Amino acid sequence: METNDRYKTFWPRLGAAFLDSAALAPLLWFDKFLWNFTDSSILLFLWVLIYQVISLAYSIGFLYLFGQTPGKMATGVLILDNNDQKLTLNQAILRNIVPVIVAPIFILLVTSNLLAGQLANRGLGDARFLMWFFAIAVAWGVLEFITMLFNSKRRAIHDWIAGTVVVRQPIEERIANYLTIRGALIVLFVLNAIIPRLLPDLNMTFR
Repeated sequence: METNDRYKTFWPRLGAAFLDSAALAPLLWFDKFLWNFTDSSILLFLWVLIYQVISLAYSIGFLYLFGQTPGKMATGVLILDNNDQKLTLNQAILRNIVPVIVAPIFILLVTSNLLAGQLANRGLGDARFLMWFFAIAVAWGVLEFITMLFNSKRRAIHDWIAGTVVVRQPIEERIANYLTIRGALIVLFVLNAIIPRLLPDLNMTFR
């Protein structure tokens, strides 16, 4: 594989993002169900804590152990450090620094609202917060995309922070069951387009 081709990973990375979101979709389904049908602050707090821990463990754990999340396994991209070595745990954490920072803030916010008896919008409170959060998330995504465009190795901001690079994985180096993983994630992706629409959205005041 030519050196330049090795770093042409935009579309596989985009596909991996969708597939990884599908891998965590069952958490979203249960989250929606729980916020719809219980007002127990203790139960909801425990769930928010579990949800955030699982989400972080998914991203950080797979990167540290395999250099790939299941979505990246399915699309054939691999994350290495700048010297083409396996990631350290510190690098796996740094590459997910934004969710690592946001998760405790999210937990504290929801906890504060739950203690105040404010369950609307899944414990996030005022709909204006959701609008600001969405705007900031979009702005960050745009910055990541722009950063990728202007360097030869297509490194996004979190790659610079962690000292990592994303490369295309040669087909012969992919794990034996990557097709199975891809198929399972595609099924989950399709289900995620259907199941949330079957569940009511009683808790949300912002559409």
